[in-house]
Amino acid sequence: MSQISPSKVLAEVAAAVPPACRGNVVIIGSLAVGYHFFQNDESKAVRTKDVDCVLEPFHAAVGAGQTITRQLQDSSWQRMLTGAHQDPENAVTPVDELPAVRLYPPGVDTESEEEWFIELLTVPESAEGVGNKWTHLAGIWRKKIFSDSSCLVSRLH
Repeated sequence: MSQISPSKVLAEVAAAVPPACRGNVVIIGSLAVGYHFFQNDESKAVRTKDVDCVLEPFHAAVGAGQTITRQLQDSSWQRMLTGAHQDPENAVTPVDELPAVRLYPPGVDTESEEEWFIELLTVPESAEGVGNKWTHLAGIWRKKIFSDSSCLVSRLH
């Protein structure tokens, strides 16, 4: 885990995400909380390993996820290669074995536990779709369907 400045990291993520997709990205988790409390003080940091990005609304999440993932990869963001389920998807990969979209920013040591990465998640298709499950991101990766509505969020604009 790294100590990161919420405002610096969110500025980097906002600059990297395609402008047309920024309205589909909601930052959740410790980075959102840190930004809420420390947005005007770059000397403050939060301890986290990832930038949790929820893509919404559900009907636009797959397209936004594809666009964001391709742009980040084209900008030299690096795929996480450690942990389970990190091999690229193919046509016969079972859903429960698909890799998550987790990317490190350019130029970092992806082997270091001090570096952060971005992770793409989405909201459930309906209110009945509670719990976590994985779904195809049309030939790129999988995305986790996230259903915890109790967390603080920050919009990426």
